[in-house]
Amino acid sequence: MEIVKKCFVIGLLTLLCSNFATGQKTESFVDGPYVFIKKDSLVYKWIRNKEVITKEFKTEGISEMSLPDSLPFPNDHSFLFDKKRKQEYHFTEVDRFVAISDVHGQYETMIKLLEANKVINESGEWVYGNGHLVLVGDIFDRGNKVNEICWFLYNLEKKAEAKGGKLHVLLGNHEAMIFGADLRYVHKNYRYSMALLKKPYNELYDNNTIIGRWLRTKPIAISINDIAFVHAGISEEVVELNFSFKRINKLFRDKIFDQKKPSIEVSPSLFLLDEGDGPLWYRGYFMDPDFTEENAQRILDKLGYKHIVVGHTSMKNIKSYFNNKIICVDSSIKEGNKGEVLIYEKGQFSRGMLDGSRKEMLE
Repeated sequence: MEIVKKCFVIGLLTLLCSNFATGQKTESFVDGPYVFIKKDSLVYKWIRNKEVITKEFKTEGISEMSLPDSLPFPNDHSFLFDKKRKQEYHFTEVDRFVAISDVHGQYETMIKLLEANKVINESGEWVYGNGHLVLVGDIFDRGNKVNEICWFLYNLEKKAEAKGGKLHVLLGNHEAMIFGADLRYVHKNYRYSMALLKKPYNELYDNNTIIGRWLRTKPIAISINDIAFVHAGISEEVVELNFSFKRINKLFRDKIFDQKKPSIEVSPSLFLLDEGDGPLWYRGYFMDPDFTEENAQRILDKLGYKHIVVGHTSMKNIKSYFNNKIICVDSSIKEGNKGEVLIYEKGQFSRGMLDGSRKEMLE
């Protein structure tokens, strides 16, 4: 029955997407690559105009793959298959970082912000030395260059480490939505991709793809020095669970992402993490009129941090609440050609602009 249902969904999506695409100007449409993992090979698919280009590369062993250097992105994916790879969620003695969130497919704006604030150069190379870059969730949906962002960050992660720096990609509610086949906010261009590739969008990023598997190694929450980072926020209900970030990250990875709702709903703690007061959806810091500085301090005391940096709730600018106890870095990049980054240097916060200038924090 599940197979029949899946085939029906794929067929329906293909029909709808094909109908959508009929009236579109597709002469210059480009998308990909999407890289699918097979037992002893990787299959690369690009879309160029109305054509799907497919290339398959055999591997001697999926855990030790080496692909042609001519490919326009990293050819070493071996870390994705290293089951003993240690996951780190807490980082100390960090002198500087830049944080950005909710880029939502706005590739050009993200690049412009990172270049203007000297994280990367005009060639996309890491020039931030031993600094850290934190993307506080929501790569997916709304914009039309999600795949470009994914591959850029996939590549930048390795470039940063080679220079002594660090890129942290946190997962947000829109990543969770894609994992769960909730495609409400997918850009119309990707409807055309689904039609050509004959796959629903979520299967382009499932655990049998390179980017999908890479994303599933990413955390929900991390800390840098005395600062916690999480996409939406840690509510008082969640903090009462007394779960470490390590446990929260593991629960999302093993028990929430890619799982059916009934298996989540039978567990009160999983249900709490996955719903409106959970770390991917919570808006109480900004939307609850009864939330005060005392509430924020209680959460921070329980967590053992001095600040929480979040995205998810769109603002006109990066904003500080309660003397930087809570900082929202969702500066509405999703609208295109606007946005800011949070800059931390030697214990001080400031806002980085699209032109490279810096401004004081806003309360």
